[in-house]
Amino acid sequence: MANIETKILSQSRIKPTVWKRFIDDVFSLWDIDKQEIDLFLEQANSFHPTIKFTVKTQTRKSHSLTQLFIKENDSKMTLSLT
Repeated sequence: MANIETKILSQSRIKPTVWKRFIDDVFSLWDIDKQEIDLFLEQANSFHPTIKFTVKTQTRKSHSLTQLFIKENDSKMTLSLT
């Protein structure tokens, strides 16, 4: 999975400020608007036929935080951190 993430991030002009993965979850921080994050998500989801990303955003007063999650199987299940 690290290889795929590296390729996605290196090929994209849109990059997160922080990108951390733990098993099959990714936590990322972005300092761009939601439209650009959606564009990154679209590009990332077209990279591999069975690895799909979902996005859960949280906005704070002074910063916008975005969490990006990966599930490494084709079950299309979404993971969420609480």
